[in-house]
Amino acid sequence: MVEFTHVVQGRAGLHARPVAEICSFAGSYDGKITLAFSGQTVSATDIMGVMGLGARQGDELCFSVEGPDEQSTADRLRAKLESCL
Repeated sequence: MVEFTHVVQGRAGLHARPVAEICSFAGSYDGKITLAFSGQTVSATDIMGVMGLGARQGDELCFSVEGPDEQSTADRLRAKLESCL
C-alpha cells in the first residue's frame, strides 16, 4: 500500500471536473484507490462519495493506493492531482 497526501489548491475545492478526472483515473486502475478527509474514507471511483467529502482550498486529502504497480500508480495520480486540483 502506498499513501500520500495532497493539499487542495483550487479555489473551488473538490468540484465536478477534478472529481470526474480522479474517479476516471481510479476506475482505470486494477487495484483499489481510496481517499480520506475529515474522518471519512471513500473509494476514489465513487463520484458522489468524493464530492460529498466537501474538501475546500487548503484542505489536505489522504490517498491510498493498493494493488499492482502501486508506486507508479501513486506517482501518476499525484501528477494528475497537481494539474487538476
